[in-house]
Amino acid sequence: VRKLRDADVIIYGGLQLEGKMGDLLEDLAERQTTVAITKDILREDLLDPPANVVGEQYDPHVWFDVEKWIVAAGTVAAALKEKDPEHAATYEANLARYTAELRETDAYVEQQIAKIPKDRRLLVTSHDAFEYFGKRYGMEVAAIQGISTASEATTSDVRRVAALLAARKIPAAFIESSVPRQTIEAVLAAAKSRGHTARIGGELYTDAAGDEGTVEGTYVGMVRANADTITEALSR
Repeated sequence: VRKLRDADVIIYGGLQLEGKMGDLLEDLAERQTTVAITKDILREDLLDPPANVVGEQYDPHVWFDVEKWIVAAGTVAAALKEKDPEHAATYEANLARYTAELRETDAYVEQQIAKIPKDRRLLVTSHDAFEYFGKRYGMEVAAIQGISTASEATTSDVRRVAALLAARKIPAAFIESSVPRQTIEAVLAAAKSRGHTARIGGELYTDAAGDEGTVEGTYVGMVRANADTITEALSR
């Protein structure tokens, strides 16, 4: 809280991603530049959370649709220009360069996913973070838990996803960097009891990027790594 109060600019996710910190951020916004990077994404472009999720207005995982992250980058640049108009030209130049990189990334992900046979384009993960990804890049998504990593998977959830995995003969399911792998292992075991052997296709970055200093520690690197992992696992 002390660091936030001393900051020149506070940039946060929004869409209730910060949970109870939202009240603090609203208070700080009355005297500091405090910006939700999702504020300029059109509300009609946002996805509703699953029906069983209470108290959530929208699914907050917008970063998995690179087009929406381009909008977010523009929001950040606008906030910085307003706070620091002396360097507005620099922020504009950086935004243009980064937007070009994001458009290349968007096209790259689209090309990668297109390599997966259509009948295998089912993404099975622990928590429901990839609906924007699925909608943007043409994949069906099946998750065991809800959109929050704090939600708990039930036996019926495991059976539901395992039945889908077995019926579609999908070769792999994916663990996540921010979620324990036990639920995916339970799904694989349940699918095996139905006569279908699938494997862990790799680890996806969801609510956190890779380690600082690595390619995957950047947004672009994280998104590209996810696309590569998904494509490789579901194509063979």
